[in-house]
Amino acid sequence: MPLIEVESYFLALVRDPSNPGEYEKKITLAARDPATAPVKSVFMEFYPPGDHTGEGTVGYQAGSDWMRVYVPVADFDAYWRLLQTERPVFFSWRLNGGTTSVVTFWVSTRAEPTGEGPRDAT
Repeated sequence: MPLIEVESYFLALVRDPSNPGEYEKKITLAARDPATAPVKSVFMEFYPPGDHTGEGTVGYQAGSDWMRVYVPVADFDAYWRLLQTERPVFFSWRLNGGTTSVVTFWVSTRAEPTGEGPRDAT
């Protein structure tokens, strides 16, 4: 299973005139060591309910420079919060056989010490 350590991320909120009430939400993950990483960038595109973008595929890997994955917009805050608050963060994925089609992916941390979150005020 390929894996990259995420060095940084870029957030984009795109206003589309055809849908003035909503922003397109995108997060780009940049690999810590692009010279040796299986991909240099991962484009996460968050799609709204009713959009069929993520139904046919989870994403695809176009080569060694970048890949794209599709994520329901309801999950945006969870990914953004993880990127804002955790270090290190890793992105790993599995392709469908010898194809470029992504079957599944994970955004994760490594072993974390217990009790490092906010203090319990009760």
